[in-house]
Amino acid sequence: VRAEYELILFANKDDELRQIVVNWENQMAGGLAAVLERAGAGRPIEAARTLINFVRGFELERLVKPKLSIREFQRRLTPMLGALCRPEDQP
Repeated sequence: VRAEYELILFANKDDELRQIVVNWENQMAGGLAAVLERAGAGRPIEAARTLINFVRGFELERLVKPKLSIREFQRRLTPMLGALCRPEDQP
């Protein structure tokens, strides 16, 4: 986790590394979007980026609250996935 964040921080100062990180994130989002689209996401790329940011946020929170459990992660993730994968014409 920490290595990923350090990589992102370094990429902020290095154009070549920045492009590598952007390409890696785009590839990750594309693969995740394909899965989310099959699960019913109306806007799969946006859903994938939202999910990636959610996971990163939880990872950061765990750095200061190491007792956060996988159960807590699942508790938070379940409603988010439900919302992301609900067809847009449903409330």
